[in-house]
Amino acid sequence: MGHLSAETLLDLAEGAEDRRAAAHLASCVVCREQLDALRTTMAEIEAGVGNVPDPSPLFWDHLSARVRAAVAEAPPSDPAPWWPLTWPSAAMAMGLCAALVLAVFLARTEPSTPASPTRAHEVAALAPPLIGPASDDSLDWLTDLASGIEWGDAPVLSSDVTDIA
Repeated sequence: MGHLSAETLLDLAEGAEDRRAAAHLASCVVCREQLDALRTTMAEIEAGVGNVPDPSPLFWDHLSARVRAAVAEAPPSDPAPWWPLTWPSAAMAMGLCAALVLAVFLARTEPSTPASPTRAHEVAALAPPLIGPASDDSLDWLTDLASGIEWGDAPVLSSDVTDIA
């Protein structure tokens, strides 16, 4: 076990009881000397506090009046203007918006690769079923609806369309 902490020594000097600390103090000369020095210092402080006279009963009234007068005489402080802080942040927001618009514009003007004319039902036959059994009426309806659409006639939603054949 290492030496006792300052908090533990202070607790012991104030009269707290700790069995582990007492066992350590029995074998550690350094901690015993620190505890004795702390108790001596505390006793000297207690003796010195008794010799300090209390302030006059009028002291607090006079202090309060002086503080009130100083506050009343002080010029009112001007609040900081709001515009120096908002212009840099507004400029930064406008720059970010401009960068976003530019990125969207550049992404939309990229040439897309043409898709091969593959029938939708052929693609649906290659894909694994997403939900439920194959006899689901809503899936049959969707398959019937998509079977009449040619792949090349469908609108391209992404430039990442690849040939599935």
